[in-house]
Amino acid sequence: MTSIDTLYEQLSEVGLGYVTLEVPPRPAEELQAPEALARAADEVPRFEPERRATGRTVSALYAEILGATVVEPPREVPPHVASAREFLYTDAAEHVPTRAYQTYLTYKQAYDAARAAGRSGEAEWRKLQTAQPGRIEAALATLSSFHQGDVSVAFASAQKAFAAGQRQGEAGPYLVCNALPPHFWAPRPDAEDTGEEERPFTRVLLERPWLRMALLSRGGWSVPGRAVEAYSNGRGDDSNTGLLALIPIALFIGWQDDGTPLILGWDNLIVPPCPPRADPP
Repeated sequence: MTSIDTLYEQLSEVGLGYVTLEVPPRPAEELQAPEALARAADEVPRFEPERRATGRTVSALYAEILGATVVEPPREVPPHVASAREFLYTDAAEHVPTRAYQTYLTYKQAYDAARAAGRSGEAEWRKLQTAQPGRIEAALATLSSFHQGDVSVAFASAQKAFAAGQRQGEAGPYLVCNALPPHFWAPRPDAEDTGEEERPFTRVLLERPWLRMALLSRGGWSVPGRAVEAYSNGRGDDSNTGLLALIPIALFIGWQDDGTPLILGWDNLIVPPCPPRADPP
């Protein structure tokens, strides 16, 4: 067994997904700058033991997914949610408020306007209390909690997070990627001086605050022009020829005799089958 085979076996034992080796090992200092780390971690690798980029990026494919057509799958509406909806709206689409809810909205708007104008709003507040504010607000909370499970809500939240994660770099825009521990590129103190037991490698987590992994495995969405499982078939072998079959989620750092860190390999998430449905004709 070659040394590369041994390394692959060792890293695969502690990896959470599909391990790809950096051959030859790469100086960790090369990814010290946030932009350099983000761009390297953004590369979609092939399903091969040695890391080779496909030429595609996680951020570009994820941006494509965020533009998906969303069709909410049928969901059973619990009785307490149906009751709250009937109390607040006259239609199932929740567009037309009932008389009680409209009265609340009118009085609430008047109270807010009084406060914004610098007045105490005491008279408006007393009037608002006649509009069942406690019951109205409890019903609103019930509907809000139920809608958090909607696919459309999840996509809207993900789109905001994606926009917030964008940065401007020397080579143009990129999406932020944080490393934990953050100073993985720093030389390691000599083990004899620190009393530490020498370790063969360290796993460095790659954290993308803009990426909602759970969105990929949800039902109810499709991307125009993309067939079912175009991004991934969910299998951890070379039959998975999807556009986004793997996402790097960690680095493996090894140490030279002088304490200099090297990138030995990458731990990659196997993306679940997606998109879950074809674009409707």
